[in-house]
Amino acid sequence: MNRIMKCLCALILMMAICSALTGHAEEETDIENDQIPVVVSFDLTRWDRYWKPGEKIMEDTEESRIQVNAILEKVNQASEGMLVREGADADTVELQYELYQHMLQDGAEIEPQLFDDIGTYTWAVGLPDEQSITQDQAWRTACQVLLEEAGIAEEQLTHFYPHFSYETGDPENPFWHLNLMPYDAGSEVSVVYEVAVYAHDGSVCGYKIGVPVG
Repeated sequence: MNRIMKCLCALILMMAICSALTGHAEEETDIENDQIPVVVSFDLTRWDRYWKPGEKIMEDTEESRIQVNAILEKVNQASEGMLVREGADADTVELQYELYQHMLQDGAEIEPQLFDDIGTYTWAVGLPDEQSITQDQAWRTACQVLLEEAGIAEEQLTHFYPHFSYETGDPENPFWHLNLMPYDAGSEVSVVYEVAVYAHDGSVCGYKIGVPVG
């Protein structure tokens, strides 16, 4: 039970971060004549940039490999013993799947969300299959797309460690979902990088840069 509760706490934290970055926004306005408060809801995009499967494949060059390898080596060394890393490593995809199955068995309702860029999105987690790229490959792709497409500085990325989940809301196109979280005081701690990489072909699904709320 302790293992499941630890997983639950970690997963709730990650879902809270994602919800804060991608949830629906509301604003209140007054009708001038009647002074009746009106709530105006609008959909936000799921990603700052989004691509369909196979559309965005990062070019694997010697230069990009050297750059990403340097980032990963520094992160792996500097994050050793940090609480963020320990929490992310402990919350494995196997534990997430176990918790997800408990949620379904307990009758939890997972509401679909509507976003402008991807349409209807339903959160679901699973386990990687034989066609899936590895977590390490997904991390490398995530670093590369943040460097080359989002324009994040190499030094900035060395202060972020990934939390992985394997999402299967679209069973035909599962993706590795990475939340790169600051693990030390050398980063812009108000920022979280969120990247999704299609698991079957290694192409980029999307990325988002946001500030956690709450």
